[in-house]
Amino acid sequence: MTALSAHAAAADAPSDLARLSAVDLLAGYRRKRFTPVDVVEDVIAALDATHTRCNVVVTAMYEQARADAKRLAAAMRAGEPCGPLAGVPVTIKDLVFVAGVPAYAGSPMNKSFVPDADAAVVSALKAAGAIITCKTTTCESGYKLTADSPVTGLTRNPWNPAHTSGGSSGGAAAAVASGCGPIAIGTDGV
Repeated sequence: MTALSAHAAAADAPSDLARLSAVDLLAGYRRKRFTPVDVVEDVIAALDATHTRCNVVVTAMYEQARADAKRLAAAMRAGEPCGPLAGVPVTIKDLVFVAGVPAYAGSPMNKSFVPDADAAVVSALKAAGAIITCKTTTCESGYKLTADSPVTGLTRNPWNPAHTSGGSSGGAAAAVASGCGPIAIGTDGV
């Protein structure tokens, strides 16, 4: 079996693409087995299903993700350089700023806050060609060991919904564990 792995070989069914690693996605793009448009649609379907079960999405960025996927697919077809993470879907914890997207940080006092600049990690991901799909749940201000907040409620563990997904990056953890794309940005206290 090649570097695409058994998962990539079975990438015909919906949500199989969403479960691939970043390495397998990039290899699939190079081999023209699928496009960023295909991947983003599978990731969105997986996020919707996981959100229904586990409560992981705070702010969906699906239309922008679709537009980014179309732009990258066209650039790939044209042979243009696209960046080392071109077409790889990423979720962003709601404590991390994405310009023009609400950043509730799990707190009702932030209900009107919309940052006008990206966090450094978001800028770097965008420059590398990654596609941001959504903001994920966190506890209020990231100061608890569970992902529950007065803004979003409780995020469940996808392996056992009777439990939480942990925290404070519980939405990020539940999304990756459920196969909603290979990369999630979370945070850790110091």
